[in-house]
Amino acid sequence: MKTETLITRWSRRKQQAAQAHPSNNHDLENTKDPQDQTIIEPPTEEEQRLEKLNALTDQDMPALETLDNDSDYAGFMSTNVSEHLRKQALKKLFFSDTYQIRDGLDEYDGDYTHFDQLDPSTITADIKHRLEIEAQKRLAQQKENTESPITPDTEEEYQQQAHHSDDNEDTA
Repeated sequence: MKTETLITRWSRRKQQAAQAHPSNNHDLENTKDPQDQTIIEPPTEEEQRLEKLNALTDQDMPALETLDNDSDYAGFMSTNVSEHLRKQALKKLFFSDTYQIRDGLDEYDGDYTHFDQLDPSTITADIKHRLEIEAQKRLAQQKENTESPITPDTEEEYQQQAHHSDDNEDTA
């Protein structure tokens, strides 16, 4: 038994159906109802305006230096205007004052380079955390100091005590 994939079976059935009824496809296309005449209407003003815009080329465009906020940039959207000129015109349009309005909703909008001084009575969570760490260090140092009865204040005194104890061992 021969296995057939879905696509090949579909294709085979479609071809069989087309061969069985070849006249159906052509009869529908050739039959026209005399009352079903489509009336061609003249183009509307909008369609005429779009045709004129699409007929414009780079030479028909005004110089970019003469464009301002009130200028009409629609001509630059013509299909016959080069991509380079279109991009330059859009760049000029979007850098104009009309499009440079900030809404204030951007969180990066503010000036975060200058900070207001905190009130001295205000203690932030970071300050509290650092104070706790400092207190824990002091407690640990105090425990160490109470556990060792002889604690030199500086490293030099510690080295001097170590040197004296070495000399005492040699003389003994």
